[in-house]
Amino acid sequence: MVSKVALVPLLLAAVAVAEDSGDSSDNAGEHAKGWTEAHKDDLTVSGCIQLVGMPNPYTPEGQAAMKIAWCDQANAPEAFGSIAMCLVEVQKTNAHAIDAFVNYCQQQHNATIATEDVRDAATNATQYSNATTGPLRGKEPVKYPAEAYTNAYKSALAKEMDYNYSMWFGIVLLSYWFVVCLGAGLCRLLFFVSPQWIRKSDQKWINAIRQHFTMAPLFGHHHAETKQWGWFHFVIPTRFESVIVLVFVVLMIAFNCSQMPYYEGDPFYESKSDQHWDLVAHRSGITSLFVMVPLILFAGRNNFLIWITGWPQVRFLYFHKWSARVFTVLILVHAGAYTSVLKGVGSAIWTQEYHKAYLVWGTVALVCMCLMCLLGVYAIRRLNYEVFLLLHIGMGLAFVVGGWRHVAETGYKQWFYAAAAIWAFDRFARAVRMLWFGPREAQVQLVEGATLKVTMSRPEWWGNTPGKVAFIHFLRPCTFWQSHPFTMVTDAVPGQTTVSFYIKVRGGMTHGLCRWLQNIKGQASTCPVLVDGPYGAREPLSRYDNAVMVAGGHGIPGMYSEARSLAQVYNDHTRVRLYWIIRSIADINWFYSEIRQLRHSRVETVIYITRPGDDTPEVSDVSSLESDDHKDKEKGGDSVRIRTTDRMAALAKRLPHVEFREGRPDCMEIVTSEVKAAQGTIAITSCGPGSLVDSVRNAVIANLNQGESRVDFYQQSQLM
Repeated sequence: MVSKVALVPLLLAAVAVAEDSGDSSDNAGEHAKGWTEAHKDDLTVSGCIQLVGMPNPYTPEGQAAMKIAWCDQANAPEAFGSIAMCLVEVQKTNAHAIDAFVNYCQQQHNATIATEDVRDAATNATQYSNATTGPLRGKEPVKYPAEAYTNAYKSALAKEMDYNYSMWFGIVLLSYWFVVCLGAGLCRLLFFVSPQWIRKSDQKWINAIRQHFTMAPLFGHHHAETKQWGWFHFVIPTRFESVIVLVFVVLMIAFNCSQMPYYEGDPFYESKSDQHWDLVAHRSGITSLFVMVPLILFAGRNNFLIWITGWPQVRFLYFHKWSARVFTVLILVHAGAYTSVLKGVGSAIWTQEYHKAYLVWGTVALVCMCLMCLLGVYAIRRLNYEVFLLLHIGMGLAFVVGGWRHVAETGYKQWFYAAAAIWAFDRFARAVRMLWFGPREAQVQLVEGATLKVTMSRPEWWGNTPGKVAFIHFLRPCTFWQSHPFTMVTDAVPGQTTVSFYIKVRGGMTHGLCRWLQNIKGQASTCPVLVDGPYGAREPLSRYDNAVMVAGGHGIPGMYSEARSLAQVYNDHTRVRLYWIIRSIADINWFYSEIRQLRHSRVETVIYITRPGDDTPEVSDVSSLESDDHKDKEKGGDSVRIRTTDRMAALAKRLPHVEFREGRPDCMEIVTSEVKAAQGTIAITSCGPGSLVDSVRNAVIANLNQGESRVDFYQQSQLM
């Protein structure tokens, strides 16, 4: 259901973009009825209208000229005659000028005229025309020098070609993202449908690309771990992600700096500078619209591109941030260029335009977008994420409304319809997921003082969801409106259709739940919850001959689910090995029963305890856990004092299927030994602290050419 429903926002966006805005303005040059590719024939009409009635669209005369019925030869003969004289003159340059005007009148005003009517009107108007350099006024037709008519046509051609280039370039920018994601989706499909392709794709040149491009960080050896430089926190992207963004930025710069059809002698601008800034304003404004749609799509949980590519949402959030930065720069350029144009026509016009609704709403949208970018830096988000999120959503809505009102009369509303449709669908899909899962009463328990274990019944349709996450709403007065992603374990208790979450206590919502449980006897209670999920794309681990999972701390639930699924659901051709790295023996307690369930499976489990002597004197009594499942269910919370020197031996006795190792593991040594021992293809996946994931990644990169077949690495993010 989720994968099919996720395609809906693309269809909504396509319908919205295709929709005609339906504005009734007669200004052909402003594309008020939606953009269509402009042709030279049509531009003869646009040039003559602008010359005769609108020498400057920002002047009061120019605004009034928009209401002139150019095709009404009976009631407005001066307008019809003036335009006819222009068309006859332009006909010398473009043989289809009069035919284009006939079509214009039919399509825009439902007026039927003949080409001979235009020629006769031009001949008649010549006798009564008033030679002028100003716009049409009064009842006398106006006539310009022949050169002015030619210049008007060329000016319209330059302006409309700018519109055309803007649209073509925008389509390329939008297509770029979908081509990149489609390519990634095809590669992902091969891993599922053609395991033999995996075996054959381990040539050294392929590994060199992976080693130095697709897997390697942009610089240094850290990708998952957050780095800090003063107050600035950041994550280093991979070179692959960086190149994708770089190409996008280069395309955006190139498209906004090239094919600017300047025209010397333009009759509508006092200087070449004004003409230049007008073209820049149009180009940046239009191309920004094509950035806005993927910008909003990338931020959503129900982004269908996640399903297609298999990429984690954190990658799309990286693209979202860069799209937002590029978009903000574009609208700043758009605003600055138009400000220059308005100031170029005089302070009176600037003052008049500044108070108009379209400019006020445009300013609102611009301010909101700039604030979202400034407040979106990690250093500010981490201060209070929930406040940031509410402000981000509120300003995002204000931006969409402001932008829509800004372009309401220029035929570009459909892009904002598309953006609103994508955002609304994401919210609607979240609500459907929560309602389909249904309200549940969850058992919430504080384990070992730093872990929240949340267990609830699940619908039958959830099934097995290894490696995926869900967002939980705890329906308590101070937390009901918050939701955070957590990896889940389905059916943690054998024979029961449940889903369990193991949450590390940090700040914010988890800290509040911890304090609530600390004041309750037994540190356990029930709480109504809503669950939004599952999210995430599953990795093709079952297509490999060997699967190695390396988990650190609270990264174990996802790795455990993957390992258990491979051992239970699929045939026995995949060798499964699970590494779990924890600080102390006491950390086993909150995941003890799950580890014990692996005792009769094919999963080879290794647990590293880095500081076995750091436990508190009281630890859960593992000796009360006998091997039979009945006694598992009767396990109590009794505790005994176990001497530090005896703890490892006690654990080894109660968990004979687990190999315990003391000390900090060497990820390079683990990966190297696994790759050399693997017979066939091997997939290594990791989840946990960023430093651990980076260590495993670097070890895999160093061993890409050391195995007998292909070696792959998958990162399972704890946060989306």
